[in-house]
Amino acid sequence: MIAVTAVLVIAAACGASNLATGATEPSGPTDSSAPPDGTGSTAPDGDERALFTITFEGGFASPAIFAAQGPLYVVTRDGRLIFQGAVPEIFPGPLVPNYQVVDVGDLLPDLEDILDRLGIAEITEEIDTDDGDPASDIAEAPTTVLTYVDGNGTHRYGAYALGFGQPNPSGDRKRVALSDLMMTLDAAAFGGEVSQTYQSDRWQVVVDGDIPADTGVPEDVRPYPLHTAVDEFEQTNFDLPCTVIIGEDAAVAAAAFTDATQVTVWDTGSAPVRLLARPLLPGEDGCANR
Repeated sequence: MIAVTAVLVIAAACGASNLATGATEPSGPTDSSAPPDGTGSTAPDGDERALFTITFEGGFASPAIFAAQGPLYVVTRDGRLIFQGAVPEIFPGPLVPNYQVVDVGDLLPDLEDILDRLGIAEITEEIDTDDGDPASDIAEAPTTVLTYVDGNGTHRYGAYALGFGQPNPSGDRKRVALSDLMMTLDAAAFGGEVSQTYQSDRWQVVVDGDIPADTGVPEDVRPYPLHTAVDEFEQTNFDLPCTVIIGEDAAVAAAAFTDATQVTVWDTGSAPVRLLARPLLPGEDGCANR
């Protein structure tokens, strides 16, 4: 088994105080959690809205890679960490990313300290494109992006080539803090705590026009499982037709896609298509440019 973090890197860190109590209420656009006055309120148990999200963006990877993989980490307001778990070293691999969830409620004060050190609540949009290591000569590396939403809006900080070359040679406070956040989340996700499979009632489905060639494995063609026809998918900013499946249709999608592989082809009755499907996580709209 290998960590998905490594897979993503090969293929291609709360603002304000009182993070643990939700005194600022970050969430994604679909969560409608940010209070209009920015003062926030205490987050109840079971509140799955996102505190912050970490994603990889850009780099030497196709839009399909990011559409298929989604966020690297999501921390929810009730203290859960959703992450991409280990995947089997087999081909073809599973179609759906192995999203896991683990309780990190006891870790929230540490995360708060790191995010306060980074100063995320004071940032609107900042991408640090200098990896600080002139000897590394890194090209086409991904940018690690932290997204935090509170009553004052969305706050995004990214660091290009974070974790490549020498560790934090520039000594930049924000870059160092994001690196510390990543290491803390890595340890929480893969440090031995028992996790469970994350269940979502919203799925994103993308049409990838690249039908696998001869893969050396038996052909896997299955009936198209969705009520929404492929020609009804919306064209997205990443130039791939996409749709979001919710409610009962999401359960159908989960049943069909969880058992599929990376080379599964779906018979629509008119033309075969390759689909990239995954559950949407808290804070995600789905079908957004990444």
